[in-house]
Amino acid sequence: MTRLKLLLLAFVALTLTVGACELTFSPSSLTLGQGKTGKVVLTMSHEHRRCVLANEVINYDAKGVTILAKGAWQEDEYGDLRQEISLRLDAKQGTLRVSRQCSRKGTSEGTLKVAIK
Repeated sequence: MTRLKLLLLAFVALTLTVGACELTFSPSSLTLGQGKTGKVVLTMSHEHRRCVLANEVINYDAKGVTILAKGAWQEDEYGDLRQEISLRLDAKQGTLRVSRQCSRKGTSEGTLKVAIK
């Protein structure tokens, strides 16, 4: 009986802590001419139904690229949030790293690589 309780407790603990927000870019990488601009869509999928973080609580770390504009978050039919981001490539290559710090699961992050044409 004790073994069954421990297994059940372990299962419940694992299902409550699996995954934080998933952050992905579309397209997953970008190729631009130096000094040229492009657009990507950042998608945020919540793993917890009642996320304690506001959508705006996200860190943007741009290296070799400049963020020209960030659109408002739009919810799609699946409940995922999407944000359009306009970028300019300022070097031969660059990256845009986005991250969120979740109190339940830890850090979620997504990285976009931008290369020169």
